[in-house]
Amino acid sequence: MTTPEPADPFTPPPGPPSAPASPLAPGVPLAGAGAGPKNLPGAVLAGLGVALVSGLLYGFIAKATDYEITWMAIGIAAAVGVTVGRIGGKHPVLPPVGALLSVLGLFFGQLFGIALYVQEVASISVPTMFTEHFSILLDGWKEAFSFYWALFIVVGAVAGFNITRKFGES
Repeated sequence: MTTPEPADPFTPPPGPPSAPASPLAPGVPLAGAGAGPKNLPGAVLAGLGVALVSGLLYGFIAKATDYEITWMAIGIAAAVGVTVGRIGGKHPVLPPVGALLSVLGLFFGQLFGIALYVQEVASISVPTMFTEHFSILLDGWKEAFSFYWALFIVVGAVAGFNITRKFGES
């Protein structure tokens, strides 16, 4: 008489075959995909570039129209926020960075507009104003500063924060 061989403990028990894993539908992202940070340094650098370019545009528009369009603060914040949010993704540090860069773009635009005006009146070039006579440029900015401008700086910061957060989540 022979003894039966012991069953292999690592062999699955017999039963119905398991269903094959369903392939992912095209265009359907995995849960949580895109929710993490994408490129934090790239987002900050791109946001800085957009803030400077939009500030230049703001200064040119202010000089060309001889009028400062205060609502451009929201335009600068939108340009910076969309850029930082899209490139950086959902990262907790990016909304404050977007707000800060929005204010920086607005401030640079105001300084650039003043420098363009000084260039016309005093025949001092814009680069010279930013390098050799920056204190005069800041004094001119301080003279023109008002509660109304402070309000739009706050509006620009809040818009930059919210737009960066919104586009970082999408």
